[in-house]
Amino acid sequence: MKLISCHVENFGRLHDFDYVFSNGINVICRENGWGKSTFAAFLLAMFYGLPAKGRKRQAVSRGDRLPEKNARTFYRPWQGGIFGGQIVFEAGGRTYEMSRIFGEREAQDEFELRDFDTNLPSFDYTANIGREMFALDRDSFLRTVFTAQQDCVTHVTDDINSLVTDLAEYAGDMENYENAQKRLREAANRLTPKRATGRLCRLSAQIGQLQQKLRSSDDLGERIALCSREQKVLQEKEKALEAEKKQLTEAIAAAEQEEEEYFRMERANRDLLAEQQILARLTAAKERRRADFEEKAACFPQRIPSRGEADEHVRNCRKIERLEERMQARMLTEEEQERLTFLEEYFSDPAQAGRKPGDRGGNPEDRDGNPRVTGSSQEKGARTASGSNVFILMGALLALAGAVMALALVPSASEKGIAALAVAAAILPAAAGAGMIAAGLWKRSAAGGEAEPVRSEGAEGAAADEGLSRAYAEYLELQEKEQKLEEMHAAWAEARRPVLHFLRELGFAPAEDLSAQIAAIRDAADDCEDAAALLREAEEELRLFKKESARPEIPPEKIQPLPKQTRQPGTRELRDRREQIREELAACRTQLADLQNRMEDLLSEQEEREAMAEEVRELCEQRRRDEDDYRHITTASVFLQKARESLIARYADPIRRSFSTYWEMITGYSAAVVHVDADARVTVEERGKQREAARLSTGWQDLAGICLRTALADAMYPTDTRERPPLILDDPFTNLDDEKMEGAMRFLRETGRRYQILYFTCSSSRC
Repeated sequence: MKLISCHVENFGRLHDFDYVFSNGINVICRENGWGKSTFAAFLLAMFYGLPAKGRKRQAVSRGDRLPEKNARTFYRPWQGGIFGGQIVFEAGGRTYEMSRIFGEREAQDEFELRDFDTNLPSFDYTANIGREMFALDRDSFLRTVFTAQQDCVTHVTDDINSLVTDLAEYAGDMENYENAQKRLREAANRLTPKRATGRLCRLSAQIGQLQQKLRSSDDLGERIALCSREQKVLQEKEKALEAEKKQLTEAIAAAEQEEEEYFRMERANRDLLAEQQILARLTAAKERRRADFEEKAACFPQRIPSRGEADEHVRNCRKIERLEERMQARMLTEEEQERLTFLEEYFSDPAQAGRKPGDRGGNPEDRDGNPRVTGSSQEKGARTASGSNVFILMGALLALAGAVMALALVPSASEKGIAALAVAAAILPAAAGAGMIAAGLWKRSAAGGEAEPVRSEGAEGAAADEGLSRAYAEYLELQEKEQKLEEMHAAWAEARRPVLHFLRELGFAPAEDLSAQIAAIRDAADDCEDAAALLREAEEELRLFKKESARPEIPPEKIQPLPKQTRQPGTRELRDRREQIREELAACRTQLADLQNRMEDLLSEQEEREAMAEEVRELCEQRRRDEDDYRHITTASVFLQKARESLIARYADPIRRSFSTYWEMITGYSAAVVHVDADARVTVEERGKQREAARLSTGWQDLAGICLRTALADAMYPTDTRERPPLILDDPFTNLDDEKMEGAMRFLRETGRRYQILYFTCSSSRC
């Protein structure tokens, strides 16, 4: 197959564009934005059409630079007009003219094929011409013949395998291989005994549980017989108790009228006593709760705070802790304190007053970054030496004051974070004193000889200016850091103010740990609220009881017992015996009911046992059938995989040879360490082990992909057996270095002898 010419009516930014193809290599070298990738996409669309508008994330290829765009929308003409074009090509000894016009949707696309010599419609190919002519679907075409920019890496599809193994007429079977393997794996996973979700595993677990239950109920028959015997004994006892109860009822019938009045009076007296006892208990409970509330309220000298107040100040304490942590993190180090003290002294020195970066005549740093004094006469050196003693004396006093302050403040800083601030406050005068001592010693040493004259011009003056600028910038930076620390300290004091006011308002002195103190106050306030609620509840309960009870409050000791009842001898004993018989009869009937329930449970268990035994038999049979199915499925999957590997392995050697030839042609290195397996995966031998090509650099990955794509094309389209498509290369050598570009050009020349190549690039160095 050979491309002859094309006309682009409108496609992306291409408009009314014509191109005539030549044999061998066709180089399209244009600047970025000209439309090279659009031209390549046009050729692909003419043979394979454009994806449906609704299919997102599909454009020129799976590695396209515009994955978020829809190809049909993206390449719609910017300037409007007919969307499509024509291509003239030669295939099978005949010349055709193919036209495509793309619509809003795939169903609106128009396709026409004419015999170029006769201009008559041709039906040799349909709108699916790419599949029919090259025996490849769109994805397989993009994996081999069409190389998009930054998308050189490839993989083997079923269509590629079909062409490589010369089984294009069985392409459907090869395409269904993965589907068949997937269905076999899914079926095996559903049945597998190795996973908890597999049906065989679940069946085995279910059978084991049922068998365990069956073994635990082996003595079921004995338990049923024992329950039946106990039922008979209790039924006989029930009959005897019923007869005795009837006799006792007849014996005491005459005395019940007399006893009824006595019992009425006794109940009334007992009810009155119970009410008095309840009243006393409620009163005592109220007093206990009042005492409890007063005890908890005594914890607060001034007033009891609300839960909301305590919660607010707990949050304030957390804010204080965060500020303390930030201040601790921003504390100036001892070196920074010393440096700040020195710079403050330097820039506040009357000799340096008004001096800023860019002024000549002074620099706090020498060429090594050390402080130095500049002057223009011996008189200045003498004046410096005379003032050095004052500096040394003042520095010693400041250092001694800082040490005393540190010893005094650190032990007294009890709150969290205050110790660090105290140390910082003590370090400041100590560091200042050390700086003044160093300055005095330095001035004294400078007084011993003639000071270096200031050079206002030349390289040394510039160096002095640069050193002064650095020192002043450092001084400003340290001042800003110290200012931020003071601001955080002010914020910390502001955050503590409401907490301390809250404690004073309640009558408490601030503790060492404010957070723990506020939390304890909050807990105590909660206890007070709970105690107050309980007290109100007790008072309300007492009020309601007094309201409901209309009887007067009579002390229990004033309630008189009833007079002794006059009754016939034996009446009480008969009633006691009758009550005893009733209890025994109730207990007997309860036992009978329990035995009846137990018997029903045992019979139900017996039925369940029989059902479980039948279920175990059915599950065992099902497991046997599933085991046979699982064995057949796994065996079929293994045989299917072996058959595919055996079929593909016979055609792996030609791909390896072609790949090695192209690899050595481009790199100039031996391909002995590069391997291509039966699935066309590339590995590189390194340090005694084959590594995946994906671990290589981008340039080596692209190189491997280009060689593999061309080797697959050689295997798919042997000479004079199939229509060999042109190779479309959209700047695939972008990531190659200069050394390999020479080999890439040699690769294009050699491949151009066997293929028609369309090579797009934006750089003349890659032509």
